Amino acid sequence: MARPRSIDDETILAAARVVLLRDGMNAPTSAIARAAGVSEGTLFKRFGTKLDLLHKALALPDPTWPDPPGEPAGQGELREQLEWLYLRFIKYFREKLPPMMHLMMHGAFTPEDMFDADPAHSPQPAWLR
Repeated sequence: MARPRSIDDETILAAARVVLLRDGMNAPTSAIARAAGVSEGTLFKRFGTKLDLLHKALALPDPTWPDPPGEPAGQGELREQLEWLYLRFIKYFREKLPPMMHLMMHGAFTPEDMFDADPAHSPQPAWLR
């Protein structure tokens, strides 16, 4: 009988993300395992290869761009709406660009690879693919 999991995949991926963004794509799996509190064997058992782990850890989060409830679109002054939108852009790209750049700098990934897992999140319209 297998031992129950004490650490879920999301916790491991979060730790891997921290290590990879701090140390780069060549961070050893031992450092990722240590940060996650698991063995290296656990990493490979759950994610297969290091490349699969890198891809899952740094995959683009759900890029839901629709504005949250309470958006100021059409309400108030134009300047306030533009400032709100500008701050949204900054926040969005501050989260998304570091993982994207790390993946693109790694020789095993192309920009297209980042969206293969979920084409619905591709920056290209479906008719262009």
